[in-house]
Amino acid sequence: MIKKKSDYIAEVAALTEKLAQSNAERDYNKTLIDNLPGLIFINEAFKTGDTFHMKNVWANQMAYDYTSYTRQETDDMGEDFGKIVLHPDDVDIMFLSLAYLFKKENIGESYGGLYRIKIRSGEYRWGIGYARALELFTDGVQYKFLNVFVPLTEELKYSKRVTAFLAELRKNAKETIEVKITKTEMNVLKLVCEGYSPDIIADKLFISKRTVEGHIYSLTQKFGLRSITSLAIYAISEGLV
Repeated sequence: MIKKKSDYIAEVAALTEKLAQSNAERDYNKTLIDNLPGLIFINEAFKTGDTFHMKNVWANQMAYDYTSYTRQETDDMGEDFGKIVLHPDDVDIMFLSLAYLFKKENIGESYGGLYRIKIRSGEYRWGIGYARALELFTDGVQYKFLNVFVPLTEELKYSKRVTAFLAELRKNAKETIEVKITKTEMNVLKLVCEGYSPDIIADKLFISKRTVEGHIYSLTQKFGLRSITSLAIYAISEGLV
């Protein structure tokens, strides 16, 4: 049966409309992903069991806007992407956690943790990260991961009133223990919560690294904490900074 010209025109029109709808849906989905309040990365491992060498293959626009890295700069990091972007103190624990996800018996599970990432300026920022496998090697071991990083600073913008309210309740109920913090200790604490290392804190405050470490140790002792990470989490959650 020979189709009429009008039939072809109708088919072309229908296909064009369908394509326009799919493009509109794609653009809409891209807008949603790019504007989510979190950094989304897709990272790939190079070989089975090797969590220390991963490259980034995709990121949403929020990731570029927040870190100020370009796509080319991210590509240039290659297999050292994780080691470059993660804070040195957080690298080992993050890679060990990914090693857990590498195991076949853990397929489908997710990992979440608190860690710091470095933005282009060299500053480290705290956030909550999640990882989940997307694809597997031929031997069934996971190798492509979806990583989502929610900046803690962004989260705090929305919880500031709640934090203040809870702090007032604790104060009224006399549940808090009076802890005296010196002006210098407070300055150190603020910079710790912003993700700076002792070296950078020392430069910013014009004091020695040893003095900074001494203040950090003093603060952890005062609050009954054991690490700089727990100190930052406690200070932020308690509204000390």
